Amino acid sequence: MKNFELKNPDEARIEEINKKWEEILRLTSREAVIKAMEEYDRLGEEEFLHLYHFENTKGNLFVEYEGKFYLCKPIVGVAYGYQYPDEGQLRAGEDEDGVASGSALHKIGFTIHHYLLKTAP
Repeated sequence: MKNFELKNPDEARIEEINKKWEEILRLTSREAVIKAMEEYDRLGEEEFLHLYHFENTKGNLFVEYEGKFYLCKPIVGVAYGYQYPDEGQLRAGEDEDGVASGSALHKIGFTIHHYLLKTAP
């Protein structure tokens, strides 16, 4: 008879989230982040998001750099690929709410802004 461990579904989900956070928080290169921002500026938001498959990204966490604001998730995803070219960029779904991306950027000295977007009643 084989021994196996049953995991509580919540524990499995927490473990999955922790692994994603650990991966995202490996981003430590300001240069890679700035390079991603420069590419964003050069291509424009729509083309940048489309090129890297972040076009459906919704978020309310923005990173500020030189008076400009960028969505955290796409910048982190692309910057990660610059820092770790053998691994490639992070996918759009790696950081569901953008909090890990914002944390990674804050950790390396960027200013993060949280905006609540409201729709008209």
